[in-house]
Amino acid sequence: MSLASTVTSDHQLARLLQIGVVLEEVVEARSTRHHRSLDDGECDDEVAALLDASAEESAAHARGWRS
Repeated sequence: MSLASTVTSDHQLARLLQIGVVLEEVVEARSTRHHRSLDDGECDDEVAALLDASAEESAAHARGWRS
């Protein structure tokens, strides 16, 4: 399936939504893990804010998918 392909069935749509949920969870987990793994000197405030925002946004999207 490509970006130009049309979703032709409910099964395809459901599968794409499942993939989206998994990707959101991966982003959330990796952002959080990466942020925690950095020493204080390695992570400036801007990078820390971006990692936090990424994890929070991914968590919000994943919650939205499940509801």
